[in-house]
Amino acid sequence: MANTTVSIRERVKTADGRWTWSPKVPIPEGKLKPVEAQRKGIFYLVYTEHGKKQEPKVKGKTFEAAVIAAGAKQRHIEDAAHGFSRPDPLKQKERKTIASAIECQLQSIEVSRHSDTLKAHRQALRQFEKWTSKRFVDEIDREHLLSFRNWLLKEGNEKKNLRKKGNERLTANWKAMRVNKFVKDALGLPQGKGPIKKCDLGKLKPNGPPKIYPKSRLDAFFGSCNVSSIVSDCRG
Repeated sequence: MANTTVSIRERVKTADGRWTWSPKVPIPEGKLKPVEAQRKGIFYLVYTEHGKKQEPKVKGKTFEAAVIAAGAKQRHIEDAAHGFSRPDPLKQKERKTIASAIECQLQSIEVSRHSDTLKAHRQALRQFEKWTSKRFVDEIDREHLLSFRNWLLKEGNEKKNLRKKGNERLTANWKAMRVNKFVKDALGLPQGKGPIKKCDLGKLKPNGPPKIYPKSRLDAFFGSCNVSSIVSDCRG
């Protein structure tokens, strides 16, 4: 059976200014004692993995952080000894860049959705990528996404044949929601846990198709108009 024990070592500064190592400390069971919780030093874990001794530094600065890290790592080694493959809790997850995540998102939409859907998402995501100064997806928060939406209202019109700047409110809202979906998909967030919610934007549906009146109602309307008074008003 492989050695799955994880211990903690502390590097402390002595009264004469020298650094020294403490003996190996087993993972405490239950609630920490006050004297343990108050320990201040630089903590390291000690364990054997893949046949080699490992002594990584704990990222936290408290003994409690060292205990949590040691417990997580020991469970990871125990799982590996029983044939289970788990992510290493001591290895930081790689942060996703906005540029690479957009490429993945568009490729996924291209193979699974309609071409019009791809076009709409591509426009919104490329516009956001050009606008934002942030690099990583996990940096996109509610305030940043609402700032993008407000920019769309003022400057976001990409149609060259239109003279005015800015997107219509409905268009800006939909672009912001597409970026919001991109963030949720890239970070694997559950439903309702994106940077923004629909209630942050308001209206996401058009007013509906225009009303079309039958000829009989139009004839009745124009028949009731006083044409002579309209003409005199125009001449006056």
